[in-house]
Amino acid sequence: MPQTLLVTCTAPGQDGVGAIILDDLIRLFPADRLTVAVVDTDPTTSSDVRHGIRVERFGRRYRLSGGARLGQIGRVVATPIVAHMQAAATRSNAASVRALLAKNRFERIWLVLSSPWIIDLAAELTDEGVPLVALVWDDVEHNLSYFGADAGTRRRLRARFDQVLKQAHRVAVIGETMREEYRSRYARDSVIVRHGLAPASPPQRNESDGRVRIGFAGSVTARSAFDLLLSTLDDMNWRVGDRDIELCVMGGRFDIWSRVPRRILCLGWRDVADTVAALAQCTFNYLPQPFESDWTNFASLSFPSKTTTYLAAGAPILIHAPAHASLPRFVADHPIAHTVGNLETASLRSAIESLSTDSELRKRLSDAGRVALADVFSPTTFRRSFLEFLDA
Repeated sequence: MPQTLLVTCTAPGQDGVGAIILDDLIRLFPADRLTVAVVDTDPTTSSDVRHGIRVERFGRRYRLSGGARLGQIGRVVATPIVAHMQAAATRSNAASVRALLAKNRFERIWLVLSSPWIIDLAAELTDEGVPLVALVWDDVEHNLSYFGADAGTRRRLRARFDQVLKQAHRVAVIGETMREEYRSRYARDSVIVRHGLAPASPPQRNESDGRVRIGFAGSVTARSAFDLLLSTLDDMNWRVGDRDIELCVMGGRFDIWSRVPRRILCLGWRDVADTVAALAQCTFNYLPQPFESDWTNFASLSFPSKTTTYLAAGAPILIHAPAHASLPRFVADHPIAHTVGNLETASLRSAIESLSTDSELRKRLSDAGRVALADVFSPTTFRRSFLEFLDA
């Protein structure tokens, strides 16, 4: 393995999907071949150890906008002040990284471009004489919108993102649609690095209680789709034929309002192994992507990492996503799921009824899921693609 410096705003661990994926990736390194540098908001410690790997923390995340409460005049006045603060913070971050470079003979700088602060920092490091490799989970446009960057910050970070992608030694992306887009945008190929999991062994689905159990894990980013699922189940009185329907949700936060009786089992946050085990108990699992127009870029270019978790569970999958999203395009080549491509109650109800009553459909989808898990989402593929990205 090349001597590598990982620069990220997401610390490896179990706090969120990105942290879990990084935690699995850093395990591929001998402890003396990797150093992790985390740009933290307010680091409680300057250094730490994770799996025997040194983790350095430094805290210079800048504000992304200013003067919003003061109207147009406030924004005009605040813009140069915010830009100055951003530049100073980025210089401080770059100085911290250069200090690490001076102490070690790094052969690679591995950048996770998942936040504005890392994009800015990455552009400062392109001339350090150490090859940069850039991992992209979400496109820059989604990041800028998600973090609420002002117009000037957006212009700068778009340009700096393009600079880093063009100058990086290697680029890793989350899925096929992003790889195609970046091939067109930057005239370069990239490596797909997606989380890999082994299947639940053996699958422990138990439908002896007679209920139809629908599983969902993770954050609700597809709000309109998830709301339609709830309202459709309300219209069905949470029953299919003579069987009750139960929705089993796992995650850190769910904002659910109800004026009718519902059967929702909330298991809270679970680690990956527990999540896979719970999803494996379900009749089928629900995997949505956003239909909202301001999430178009996110839906089309990002690829839900929870897909791997769903496939590892072995249960059939119901994908609810617009046609431009990455998952329906993936299903065109890998028939892992039943797909609903609109926000119409009748369409979603028909899919729920089919998956609840058609055992042959469920078996066909589960079989296709096992093939995709072995071919595309396995731990072996995960490791191999990451090592290719790292040029190891």
